[in-house]
Order: sequence, then C-alpha cells, then structure tokens
Amino acid sequence: MTFIHPERNGFPATFFPEPLQCPRGDPPLPVPEPFHPGLQSTSHFHLKAARDALPEPNKGPVLVSIVDGSKGKTVRMTLDRSATVAELKQKFLQQMPDLQWLSLSCNGKPVQEHDVLKDLRLGEKVTFVTFQRCHGG
Repeated sequence: MTFIHPERNGFPATFFPEPLQCPRGDPPLPVPEPFHPGLQSTSHFHLKAARDALPEPNKGPVLVSIVDGSKGKTVRMTLDRSATVAELKQKFLQQMPDLQWLSLSCNGKPVQEHDVLKDLRLGEKVTFVTFQRCHGG
C-alpha cells in the first residue's frame, strides 16, 4: 500500500523527499592575522626587491634551433645574447629564403622582433618554433 500525500497533487510521498535542513546563523568570525608592529599605524606600504628573483642569465653565446613546423626542418645557429629576434629572423631567412612569413615563438609564447635574447632569460640552448597567424573569423 502506498501513501498518497494530499498536498503533493496525488503523487506518492516517496516521489518528493523531505527537504534538507540548512544550518542557521552566521558563519564563525575569521581569526585576525597579527600585523608587524611597524605596519599597525600605516595606511599603505610597498615592498622593494632587494635582489633579482631569477638567477643571472648565462654569459656568452646561445645555441639557437629554429623548427619550421610546416616542412619539418630545423636550422641551428649560434648567436650572441645581445642579438634581437629581428637579427635571428634575418639569419634564418638567409638559410630558408622560400618563407614569406615568419612568426616565432619561444617556450609557447610569441616573441616580438625588438626582443633581445638576453631579456628572454634563455639557457645555453633554446628552440624557437615558426607559426602562422590566421587573421579574421
């Protein structure tokens, strides 16, 4: 025998389970973090880095590999760390002049022509990958 609930339009009581009880009241107050004694009466402050977070980049030349994904070819060259990406592209296009476009990425991020290799924080060996930008929708 099934019990028919009169307030639920004739559906069995097992069809509509009773609602869950929610806890009532405010959540507990957070425990305040203690301040440094010198910062208790300040309204704002800033931190100054005492030294560079990353180690100093290696000195000397860098061995560069450029992978052309469309043809599966790799071009290797040695460049000074003060060279820009534009100089790198120029030397690459001298070895592979059939490319009409050239966009490079390093570590999964596109690089700009004015970027200097030492600013990219590269190791002794680095690989650039060519890619094509598709404009439009």
